[in-house]
Amino acid sequence: MILSTVVLAAVVLFLPETLRTIAGNGSIELTGIHKPILQMGHSELKHEPIQSVRFSWNDILAPFKFLFEKDVFVTLLFGAVVYAVFSMVSASTTSSLKKIYGFDDVLVGLLFLPNG
Repeated sequence: MILSTVVLAAVVLFLPETLRTIAGNGSIELTGIHKPILQMGHSELKHEPIQSVRFSWNDILAPFKFLFEKDVFVTLLFGAVVYAVFSMVSASTTSSLKKIYGFDDVLVGLLFLPNG
């Protein structure tokens, strides 16, 4: 959590928006949330109005087309099977640790922390 917070802070402080419809080729001055916090007071580029971006259902559904690619499907299927097996083992291990070893709920919960 600490590392994620540090990375998020670095992104917010230093990284500008790079989407071409918003930033162009880097020639359009960024405003609002698209500008990093450390550059809020600086104005180096000429200001051109930002064109509004229109979204369509095709833009939203386009990433799902990758699911029908063979290599992507096989990779996702493998990951899904591994995750399902891991979930089943984790679920069944809880009762075994209680019955066989006599662990209480707190200790069983602590035993799952390294896997998390």
